[in-house]
Amino acid sequence: MVDSFSKCVAASATIDEESDNSFSKDKKVPGDMIEVWAEKLLYSGYTSLHLLSQLKRGALLGDFNALVNNVRSVKVSLSRDAENVNEQLGLMKLEIQELLGALEESYYSSQHRGQLRDTQASSEIKELCQLALESKMSKSSQ
Repeated sequence: MVDSFSKCVAASATIDEESDNSFSKDKKVPGDMIEVWAEKLLYSGYTSLHLLSQLKRGALLGDFNALVNNVRSVKVSLSRDAENVNEQLGLMKLEIQELLGALEESYYSSQHRGQLRDTQASSEIKELCQLALESKMSKSSQ
């Protein structure tokens, strides 16, 4: 439509001397009538494009069924994505728990884990570490 409109504007820009002289015998500038006609053509083209854009906007906004269906499809895709993310997070959680368990087992069974400083909190931690080591050993022997 825009190409056709631009072709019409280009065609109207030519000066036709014979048609200008045939309208009246008065003095006038050559090409006067074609310029007026071109201006009216441009204005009508502009208004038709404006009305067309308003109609398209109205059709898009007035189609509530399409809007509702679009919202539903976006909601379904987002919930599907959320389920996928939750599933991946669950798998990551299990993997992290396994790795932490292996790390704790390696730490508690290591001879090079270092000595705790002698404070009341450190003595409680030392006792907890020994209990954890004993419980790990008893579980592994069963």
